[in-house]
Amino acid sequence: PMTLNDWKTRGKFFSYRGHQIFYRDEGVGFPVLCIHGFPTASWDWHCVWPELTSRFRVVALDMIGFGFSDKPY
Repeated sequence: PMTLNDWKTRGKFFSYRGHQIFYRDEGVGFPVLCIHGFPTASWDWHCVWPELTSRFRVVALDMIGFGFSDKPY
C-alpha cells in the first residue's frame, strides 16, 4: 500500500501568489480533478488513485493551508 511519504515524494509543487501548493498529476486520458474536503488533503484520494490513474489523467492538490501546501494563516 502507498504511504504518506510515497504520496509526497511522487508529487510536485507550484507557486500561487507566493505560496507553494502541492499537487499530484498522473495518468493519461480524460482529465479528472480531485478536490479534497475540509479539513483534509489530497491524501484522501490515495486508496482510489491507482484505479483512477489507470483510466484517466488525474490531478489532486492540497488547498492552501492543508496537507503539504503552505499554511500562511
